[in-house]
Amino acid sequence: MQEPGRLLVFAPDGSARLGAVEVGRFPRTTTSARGRAHVSAVADATVTVVDLERLAVLDTLHVDRRGEPGAHGLAYVPGCGCLGS
Repeated sequence: MQEPGRLLVFAPDGSARLGAVEVGRFPRTTTSARGRAHVSAVADATVTVVDLERLAVLDTLHVDRRGEPGAHGLAYVPGCGCLGS
């Protein structure tokens, strides 16, 4: 069985690794905005919401498979705070 994934967080200039946060298995896509990262995990069919300042998981969203292999592909829609998969 595959181990959980890890989101590695670096300083904005890329000079230092700030930490890591455990996310779902087989992380596929990551997007970030407004101090949060969203990481889709195909094997678990989840999207993990991460607070980038505290390096903490805020929520884990479960995505219905509906014939798909799992959660993949993310889009952030500015102005509405929407996140699509």
